[in-house]
Amino acid sequence: MKTKEDLTPIQRKSYFNALSAFERSQYGLATSLLGPLVVEEPEFLPGRKLLREAQIQGSSGASSFRGLSGSGISLGRGKVRKLIESGELLAALAEAEKALENDPTGVQPNKGLHDAAEAVAAEARKELSSLESALKAAPAEGIKAVARPCDAVRDRAHTYEAIAAFALETIIRRDENANGPRHELGDYWLRVENYDKATEVFRIILEKDPKDLLAASKLKEVAARRSLKGMDAPKESEKASKPELDTLEELEKEVTDAGENPDLVKARKLADLYYKERRFQEASEWYNYLSGHTGHTDTLLLDLVRKCRDRRFEAETAELRKALDGLPAGDNSADAIRAEIGRLESEMADRSLADARQRVERNPTDLKHRLDLGRCLKQARRYEEAIPELQRASGHPGAHIEAMVLLANCFSELKMLDLAIDILAETEQQIPEMNEAKKETLYNLGIVYGLSGSNDKSLECMKRIYKRDCTYRDVAARVEASYTA
Repeated sequence: MKTKEDLTPIQRKSYFNALSAFERSQYGLATSLLGPLVVEEPEFLPGRKLLREAQIQGSSGASSFRGLSGSGISLGRGKVRKLIESGELLAALAEAEKALENDPTGVQPNKGLHDAAEAVAAEARKELSSLESALKAAPAEGIKAVARPCDAVRDRAHTYEAIAAFALETIIRRDENANGPRHELGDYWLRVENYDKATEVFRIILEKDPKDLLAASKLKEVAARRSLKGMDAPKESEKASKPELDTLEELEKEVTDAGENPDLVKARKLADLYYKERRFQEASEWYNYLSGHTGHTDTLLLDLVRKCRDRRFEAETAELRKALDGLPAGDNSADAIRAEIGRLESEMADRSLADARQRVERNPTDLKHRLDLGRCLKQARRYEEAIPELQRASGHPGAHIEAMVLLANCFSELKMLDLAIDILAETEQQIPEMNEAKKETLYNLGIVYGLSGSNDKSLECMKRIYKRDCTYRDVAARVEASYTA
């Protein structure tokens, strides 16, 4: 998150002048100085917060009670949505701020800011996921080189999540006694896995209304998800895990001795301990047992069952690959090991596809579930089925780019190269910065150009990536070979 020290001298002067004007109650002057600054430096959250306070104080609260569905406000949020959909995320943030000028605590304008900031955060989280995968695979001497951009992208994601949350916090100021907006804020923090913030919000709701059963339920969900996230953390030492092993054996006997009516709290603890000990088969069985007691409607337990299955698959294939790598050249058992790896991968793909279908059936309006289903269908080479799912998923701002790239891949596999080129070229233009998403889109565009025989255009795509990141995939080999041909 940017601070005043990160501003240029001119920007810093504007900020201090605005701060001075605010302290003298010259809210109009403060607003006029901070508005352009926030557009220039969207990650400078202290400036954005001061701007909003100046706008609210300058309006004397009058704007807080203006109509929520007026055409100007609706059109403003509509513009923000269109800019998000087109990939112009910084322009969307600027448009959202413009809509807030006349209604700083307005519901629709602040939701526009929330949507724009979350779209940027989602893009950063996707880039971070790719970088973290590279970090895990990096050799010891290359870790620092990957870790630096990883930290920068993580900071950007957290900054825009804070801006998205700030927009929801501003809505709460309209009516401090209304818990509806607080629920939205708590749900958002839960979704982006900031469990400390989520806990704080749901506790405030319960303080104001102890009978709010939904907030109480959400607090339990936060605790459960925090526990699940902690399960994947590496153990500090074998000594530290010894008491848990003893507890596991005692719990297992206690739960199974209870017969048909075991203590579900202890059964859950038993499942969690199995998971921490990487005994994923046993953990899956107990999570599935607990899920059965809810009629298989608890999404968290269903996720845990899937996660156990994925971890078990990863462990089994890793062992097989290790065994394969250790075989001497020409060993007759290599083919059998490769066949077993192929069988496991096929089984995993089938199960992932079945899970994705179930999630869509349970919540057909969630476009991210559509994206997951489309991705699974594409991986299964069922391109005709994947296409409509990906077309629907492209309507989600946070899933739009990935959905369009996967959609183009499907058209390419079906030899509809002109359609694939149109989609990738349009999508690439929607991404202003040369980030991971743009590189992925450009790379795929270059590949399809090559398949269509447009080798010059294919090489131009690779060169555009090479100029900014010569380490991306095999771009260096492709570009450098063109100079020696």
